[in-house]
Amino acid sequence: MRFLSDIWRWVSQGLAAWAAQQHSDLWKLLMITYFISLGSYQLIKPFCLGESHALPEDSLLANVYPCNGSILYGAWVILSNPWAFWRDLAFVRLSEKWAAVETYFLLPRICCAVFLPRSTYELVAPVLAAVHRGLGPATLVIISFIEQQAPTTLAVWGMKTWPFMDIGFNAIFPTTPAVEVVYGILSLGWMVTLGLRYQHTHPDFQLHLPLRIVVCLASTSWLVLFQLYRRRLFVKRKLPFSEVLATAVSSSGPGVLKADGAGVSRLVTGVDQASNETSTYLIAGQVGTRTAVARIGTTGSNPTCTPAGVSGVHICSGHVQYNAFPGRYLSIHIKMGNAEVGQVREGYRTRIARVLKAAGLYLYELYIRQGCIDLTVDAWTASSEIGCGSTAADCEPDVDIGAIIRALHLNWNGEEDAINGVQLDTATNFTVMELGRTDMKSSESLCSSTSGSV
Repeated sequence: MRFLSDIWRWVSQGLAAWAAQQHSDLWKLLMITYFISLGSYQLIKPFCLGESHALPEDSLLANVYPCNGSILYGAWVILSNPWAFWRDLAFVRLSEKWAAVETYFLLPRICCAVFLPRSTYELVAPVLAAVHRGLGPATLVIISFIEQQAPTTLAVWGMKTWPFMDIGFNAIFPTTPAVEVVYGILSLGWMVTLGLRYQHTHPDFQLHLPLRIVVCLASTSWLVLFQLYRRRLFVKRKLPFSEVLATAVSSSGPGVLKADGAGVSRLVTGVDQASNETSTYLIAGQVGTRTAVARIGTTGSNPTCTPAGVSGVHICSGHVQYNAFPGRYLSIHIKMGNAEVGQVREGYRTRIARVLKAAGLYLYELYIRQGCIDLTVDAWTASSEIGCGSTAADCEPDVDIGAIIRALHLNWNGEEDAINGVQLDTATNFTVMELGRTDMKSSESLCSSTSGSV
């Protein structure tokens, strides 16, 4: 039994790890694939009313659907017979093939979400979403020229609702303003073509073309404005560090963490904490001008603290993490092993925000973990606010880590809490990653022994 439980644990852990790596679109597509079968009610309704329908002669759904039952029971029957739905949909008559084409396109989209690298999928996802929405109307136009019959009830429903469906699906699967403009032009062309076509072949059919045109224009305008707003909101509020680390894979050169002298550490005294002087913590690196790069710099040593008898002196050492990439998002991680959260005085968030603002940054979020002080500062700035030259030093603001530490206003109580600095041998490890690519070009580590104190 233990062997079986181990196998189950390995399988479940493997599935959980695989699921965590998948794009969120995959789960949306799987849910839609299951529940879209409820739309087959539009196909079954004419059959139950004894009217002309598009179901195949040997329809499986027609055999199991309770025409005299309640809608809820009918929905349960449809959901419990997915094979019947997909099989009947594949063999519907030509007049309803547009629904089959649009629905079956879910399968290649699922394959793209599973098998394409995440960064590649994110590039093609907006186009896939727009193509999926446009397959139904485009197929309707083709069918209108092949068949000389009046549009079916389902086709009329599709023509009247697709602009509204576009808004709903766009909320689930975002695109871009450019994609929406192109799709809007095509959508308007399909609607005009269908309206003129059916007015010519079936004068008694009323699509109310002027109203349909207004609806298409309104839908396109809304979608374009919504995408512009969403992109602007993304720049202002979203810090996609987890997405960055999940998709960044290749290197354009090792990052460099510069500090005063040869060390990544400096002594911060009680006087420094109250001082307005600027320390010499400058964070820099090497960036390609045409490549989005995220750099991570971390010290390899654990926080080291040495007690001594000098009052008012405090050492923080260990871990400093820095991420930077076009879009100017930064994450600074400072770990002080010999300090506690209770020593931080109130108002630290406002003080740190002022320190960042002096460097042209805006504080997005700030975290302090219990135990030793484990401080994470997330900030951003607009690209236009910092001149960008050929080197990282030109592209990045100077972040004064010493000023951030002083902004905590740490409260040291008495001689027993005093710390005296010692020379620390710290190994600094950098991993340089390039965003938007899936092939690992290079991964370089820069390990340097430095001496100094924080």
